[in-house]
Amino acid sequence: MAEAKQLKAEDYTEATWTALQTALNAAESVMANVAATQEEVAAAFATLIEERRF
Repeated sequence: MAEAKQLKAEDYTEATWTALQTALNAAESVMANVAATQEEVAAAFATLIEERRF
């Protein structure tokens, strides 16, 4: 997540930047949830990684 927080909006289109920020927010929410399952954590990070590619 630290790497994703350092990415710059100007390197992305508006749509891909929005998707990346949404994925980052979701990953942060899952990490803050002490009741989150391993599957939820894995899914959130997989989405974040996927969105980072665009």
